[in-house]
Parts: sequence; structure tokens; C-alpha cells
Amino acid sequence: MQNFVLERKNDKERNPTGMDLNSFLIMPIQRIPRYKLLLSEVLKHTDPDHPDFANLTKALKEVDEVAKKINDNLREQANRDKIVAISRQFAKDPCFVGPSRRFLLQGELIKKCRIEDRRYEFFLFNDMLAYAVKLMGGRYKLHRSIPIDSTFMAVDLPDLDSAGAPISSPSISSAADVAAPAPQEGRRYRFQIHNQDKSFEVYSQDKALKMQWISTIVEAVAEQQRIRAELDRRRGVATQVRCVCSPCTTPLFHTLTRVVVSFSNNS
Repeated sequence: MQNFVLERKNDKERNPTGMDLNSFLIMPIQRIPRYKLLLSEVLKHTDPDHPDFANLTKALKEVDEVAKKINDNLREQANRDKIVAISRQFAKDPCFVGPSRRFLLQGELIKKCRIEDRRYEFFLFNDMLAYAVKLMGGRYKLHRSIPIDSTFMAVDLPDLDSAGAPISSPSISSAADVAAPAPQEGRRYRFQIHNQDKSFEVYSQDKALKMQWISTIVEAVAEQQRIRAELDRRRGVATQVRCVCSPCTTPLFHTLTRVVVSFSNNS
């Protein structure tokens, strides 16, 4: 294997258009879509009464499932790489990497504080919201992470102008419904982040950014609700399953236990 790798490396150096090791490794993955196209064409020109028609249909379905699984795995790997890259931007590992965690959105928002409003970099995942302080040198320091639990929500708040007066705007349900106004200095496009432990207000000077955050948070909350509902459903089914093993189905009182109980009572 080592000799093969060295040969491929030397071939690549001598001939830049040649195939290196990575090119060979990706070949099996690249062949799957080709097999799908080939089978589709063969099936298209095969009579339904032909003895191979059923096998071709089955083969095409299985290849299509493999292709979807490969694409899903590639997306998962790209997501893991993204989360690892985000984690490396922190001075201390924030422990963002998780088996089912997906990155959704990142951006700067201003958090309303009692004394002075502060800018934080927010990171939204499918199961958690985190925000961090930017340090000298460009790295981040994690300030807080909030799980997206059953009480988590994003609440839209009235937008304010530079004087603190409400800005009248048409009601919209998503960021794509209307064209958002251009960012303006002093304006605060606000929303509230709420869960059972903490609630706070954040704002941006960009209406479209606010709507993007709200809609993405709503999608993340809905996903977690679906996951919890499915887990509850499975737990409900599990509690209804009756054990049929020998100890559980054996009557409490049979000849032996009756004798033992009787002896215990007499003693």
C-alpha cells in the first residue's frame, strides 16, 4: 500500500493531470450516480413483460437508496467539519461537536443589558444557542450556551427607531415575504430569546437579519418538538409491552411457593 501511495504521488508530480490517491478513493462514490443513470436508461428501453424488468426496477431502487445515503453522509461530514472549524475559533474548546448536532446560523447580535448593551457573536445549532465575546486576536470566548428545550422560543418585538419610538411595519410571517429596509444607524430590530432559565432581548440594525434569526430558530424549535414527540411515542409503546419471560408469566403461588409460605406462617 505504501508503495502504491508513493507511485501515485510520483505520477501526480510527473503528470499534473494524472490521478492521485484521493482521485482513486473518490471513484467508487462517483460511480454510484453513473450506475443510476445507466440502470434508468436500460429500464426505459426494457419492456415491462421482459423477465429482467423486475430485477432492473429493484436494482435501480437499491442504487437510488445508496446514492441518497451517500449524499446524507457527505452532508453530515460537511456539517461536522463546519462545527469543528467553529470550535477552533474559540480560545478554549466550547464542546460544540455532538453526534446529532447541526450548525444552522452564525452572526453578530446586540444583547440588551441593564447598564450597557453588548455585542456578541451568536451561534445557532439545531439543539442549542450559544453566544460568545470576541477577544483580541479574533478568537471567541464562550459566554453562555442555552439548550433548545420545550420552553425555548424566539418572540418578535416591536422595532424601534433611533429615538426609541416604535417603527410601523406591515405584518409578515417570514423574511422572504417582503423586502426588508436597508440597515439604518440607531434602529433596533428586536426579538426576545426565552427559555425556562433565562430571557433576554437582542437586536440588530438589519431587518432581514432579524427575520432570518427568528425563522431559523422557529425551525430548530419545531425540529426538537418533533424529536421529543417521537421519543415520547416510543416510550409509550415501550411501557405497553408486556414481558412474557418465564419468571414473569409464572403464577405467584404454585405448589412449591404455597408450601414455603405456609411453613413461614406456621413458624
